[in-house]
Amino acid sequence: MRFKIAVPLVLSAVFVAASAEAAANSVWDAALGALPDSACWTRFDTAPLSDPVLAAGKMTLATNIRAEVLYFEQSGPLLSVPALWVMETGLRVVAESHDPGPRWGATIGFARSAGVGNVLLLGVGQIMLWGGFGVEGPLVAIPTTDRVHDYRVEVEVLGTIRVYQDGQLVLTGASISNPLFGATPYVYFGDGGSSGSSTTEWTYFKHNGAASPCQAQVGVEDVAFGTTIALESPSPNPASAEVLLRFALQREAWLELTIFDVAGRRVRTLESALRPPGEHQARWDLSNDAGRPVKAGVYFARLEAEGRHIVRRLAVTR
Repeated sequence: MRFKIAVPLVLSAVFVAASAEAAANSVWDAALGALPDSACWTRFDTAPLSDPVLAAGKMTLATNIRAEVLYFEQSGPLLSVPALWVMETGLRVVAESHDPGPRWGATIGFARSAGVGNVLLLGVGQIMLWGGFGVEGPLVAIPTTDRVHDYRVEVEVLGTIRVYQDGQLVLTGASISNPLFGATPYVYFGDGGSSGSSTTEWTYFKHNGAASPCQAQVGVEDVAFGTTIALESPSPNPASAEVLLRFALQREAWLELTIFDVAGRRVRTLESALRPPGEHQARWDLSNDAGRPVKAGVYFARLEAEGRHIVRRLAVTR
């Protein structure tokens, strides 16, 4: 369930150093000077006049109307959800307008299995766990606008949810069953469909449910990174005719760029070749290896070189 109804990536400046060893942490930190979609996260943005602003160690997100969304998501093969899934973030709710009733300007959504999840809603002076359409979940009045607060969300395998603010337990609830949570695990943060306009400030977001370590690295001049790779978020996303995938290598390497469906099946091989260092691009015409158009749905672009890989999520509409 998502409440769904700037700055472009400079490939020569921001790269991902992804370890081949399995680990559990996905970390985005505004202090590193890169937006979440520079590595690991996919941006969903229907607020084209309000791109994320990264400055002074924080990212500001703004939407103007209820129908706009602006958030970052990880899902599918990017995730390996543990028994105790922990999400942590630094957040200040600056302002939001709202409809009558419980209101929010920021959302942290998650689904640990098919059709089972919840959404933490954070507004001016209150936070709430979603209870379903037309149903108010647990709600508590706490300061949210005075400064950046640290939030921690713990989700147990049996569904219990605990929410902490600045180290203090402030809210408890449970995951709920709803087909709107979809068929694959995911986690997102941002404005997933606030109750009006909103402005929020984020300093970091991390969780321990990643399939492999994931963190943006700045400064490709450091040769200790070895072979580093970069893959920009697909454009456009969602797509109905063609997708542009821009990627880069720090040095010459054999790479593969492939498309997978949500079940992990290979759909299309776009690149499988030795490429020189620098920036490159590939186009996907939304067909499979047999030349037949793929169905509408969620797909993943995977770039791999010398044991390192990056996965980007994209949606196909028809």
